[in-house]
Amino acid sequence: MQKGRQERDKEIVLNMLKEKVEIAFISKITGFSKEEIEKLKKNS
Repeated sequence: MQKGRQERDKEIVLNMLKEKVEIAFISKITGFSKEEIEKLKKNS
């Protein structure tokens, strides 16, 4: 169950990045670190 939630959260982060949402805001909302978000952004 936890793994499914993590995958969904990653999808949300990627969708927010596509909409040009600031990384600091994404971090605040999702709990992902800025580094994790940058890594997702680079790998997408």
